[in-house]
Amino acid sequence: MAAPPRKPVLIVDDDRDIREGLQELLESEGHSVFTATDGQDALERLATIPRPGLVLLDLMMPRMNGQAFIQRVRGDPKTADLPIVVLTAAPVKVGDVAGLLRKPPDVDELITLVKRFCAA
Repeated sequence: MAAPPRKPVLIVDDDRDIREGLQELLESEGHSVFTATDGQDALERLATIPRPGLVLLDLMMPRMNGQAFIQRVRGDPKTADLPIVVLTAAPVKVGDVAGLLRKPPDVDELITLVKRFCAA
């Protein structure tokens, strides 16, 4: 019997190399991945894609940064419980998220985290 489908991952980062690198890595592990270039783009994507099991979110982005995205997601009853893990190079404290990974993330730690949130 085939394994049940995993929940998708949404990667939100304005750095194309990071976005594409994470996407390739996670797709090679069998995950479906959607990407967005900033918080505004991510909100628009959330309205059109299957509900992700996890959002990997950069903080420092143009238009809408990660903090503003978190506030918008938490303020919407449809997305308030969406797991968000912040990916950042900045030494910051972020509230109301499922985790914090430093850039560049440890590959094993990242894969373990994604598996935990995206298992069917």
